[in-house]
Amino acid sequence: MTSVLNVDTIAAKDGTSPVELTKQSAAKAWVNVNGTGTIAIIDSDGVTSISDNGTGDYSVTLTNSMSDADYATVANSSRETDVFTTNIYTNNTTGAYVSATSSTFRVACSKGYGLGAADSRSVNAVTHGDLA
Repeated sequence: MTSVLNVDTIAAKDGTSPVELTKQSAAKAWVNVNGTGTIAIIDSDGVTSISDNGTGDYSVTLTNSMSDADYATVANSSRETDVFTTNIYTNNTTGAYVSATSSTFRVACSKGYGLGAADSRSVNAVTHGDLA
């Protein structure tokens, strides 16, 4: 016997909140940022805010903390005229590794290895892991 569930919307008990996924491996947060001029979140889910740490160096604060700092984040960046390198957990000023916390991670953008930091028109990041 086959079971079929056809729905248009699934919501939490309050009728408006997203449903928390418990056994699936869906992204826990994602963000699309305009990283030039006055930085701004274009769209996101699970992200409270972003901070500008300097040229091409951004911190992302999650709405809900992860269970620890050992979650996975993937990021990319782009600009119309340059090929960009995107690093997670890196300080663009010193090039030093910056550990994530359970609620914040760092994204650094540059024009390429050794070519210097650069602000990016589009910075995107997706985070996977277990929520606290």
